[in-house]
Amino acid sequence: MRDKMLYFFLDNVDNPEVAGVLKKVIGQAEVFNKYFTVYITMFYDDKVRILKLEEAGIEIENILKRSSKVLLKGYGLKKTLLRIKKLVTLYLSTLSLKGLDVLIIRFLAPNLFIRLALKLLGAHLVVLEVPTCLDAVEEETFKGNHTSLLFVRRKLFRARSLKMLNMAKIIFTPTECRVLGRPAIVTGNGISVSSIPLRNVSKINRNSDIFNLIGVANVSFWHGYDRVIKGLFEYYKTDPSINVYFHIVGAGAELENLKKLTESLGLSEFVIFHGP
Repeated sequence: MRDKMLYFFLDNVDNPEVAGVLKKVIGQAEVFNKYFTVYITMFYDDKVRILKLEEAGIEIENILKRSSKVLLKGYGLKKTLLRIKKLVTLYLSTLSLKGLDVLIIRFLAPNLFIRLALKLLGAHLVVLEVPTCLDAVEEETFKGNHTSLLFVRRKLFRARSLKMLNMAKIIFTPTECRVLGRPAIVTGNGISVSSIPLRNVSKINRNSDIFNLIGVANVSFWHGYDRVIKGLFEYYKTDPSINVYFHIVGAGAELENLKKLTESLGLSEFVIFHGP
């Protein structure tokens, strides 16, 4: 009988902005599934489920195909009651996973659900996946005026984060990073490159004076496309001999901001939006 692993991540699968995250989670879980029986938490806007990898993969495929759902916002009574319902459901679901061998938590910031998982599941090995270096998350979250309140909140964030980090035997990140002072193992980004067909390189014109960049994503601010566009702006100040074009494929919440940025910098000729 194979050891059991739970891949615990809190992203709302009903949110279209996390489509890329879902693909990464499945990509990594498929590798783990070679050695463990893998389960995945599925947090929806109004419920939570724990599914075996095979079921989760089918569910995620269906989620990616369907139209966007209107998400609940704010912290009203309905939202609070749904949070309580999720906590209860999570507790009941974990009862069937007694004897869990490995718990992998996709960790972005201290969270009640994560603390609950750590206490209830009692896994033999706890692993934290930190997709964005916590030092950067801390800096971005608490940037601005250095008020007393901000200072206290930052201290609490660090203390709670360190408490959870200390519960983990292993920490891994997709980039070189010390997580609040702790060393981490650098891993890949979770995408299976074998599923992406390669272009026939013999057909590429290496003497061309055009260089094309392409970004394919459910466009969100964390993809950093704004930095590519600003980089192109600086590049064209040098009167280059090679024209660089940036092709953006996909829809997403950040798309309109990128279009406005492109227009404001006068780069409409060089930044092409192809849509979904």
